[in-house]
Amino acid sequence: MAGNKLVKIMQEAGKAPSGETTDLLFGVVTSVSPLKIKIDNRFEVDEKFLILSALVKKTVIKIPEREENKHSHVIPQHTTSPAGEGPHTHTIPEMSTYSALPDILLWRGLIVGDKVRVLRVNQGQMFYVLEREEGIT
Repeated sequence: MAGNKLVKIMQEAGKAPSGETTDLLFGVVTSVSPLKIKIDNRFEVDEKFLILSALVKKTVIKIPEREENKHSHVIPQHTTSPAGEGPHTHTIPEMSTYSALPDILLWRGLIVGDKVRVLRVNQGQMFYVLEREEGIT
């Protein structure tokens, strides 16, 4: 009798409070400006109820310019061969200095039609957009 009561108390203590569970849902982006996601083909949630993870935000890695990454080319003026009309010349100005490496797009932002995994949190008042189903694109 006392053992059953203790087990029952332990089971109740281990339960999450009612309404505080997190559910994994699936959605489709229906609009990006303003952001709206249709959840489980049942209801649409707008951006004021959405929290975006880093995996669904546009993330660009800027490559810092360093002297060893900079270089330029000078192409002298030259004459080309005739192409139907008399010979002509092109003047190509010195190219400007640029970084040898471009910026890197790590993750793109959400676009209409993206299928996403969403966690329902805060007693169903907020939705955390975890990731795109397709993964990294």
